[in-house]
Amino acid sequence: MINSGCEPTGRETLKAKVRADCVQMLDAQPDELSLAAVNRHRDIKVRGVS
Repeated sequence: MINSGCEPTGRETLKAKVRADCVQMLDAQPDELSLAAVNRHRDIKVRGVS
């Protein structure tokens, strides 16, 4: 099945459910994970989110 971009994928639906429960998450490819994790941590600290 081709996704036209209008319908959320299963992954996008799952991410929306996780965020709705106020869970902080990081969606990154394995080779981008270290840098993405550091940047996300910094963003959380700057915003004061626990």
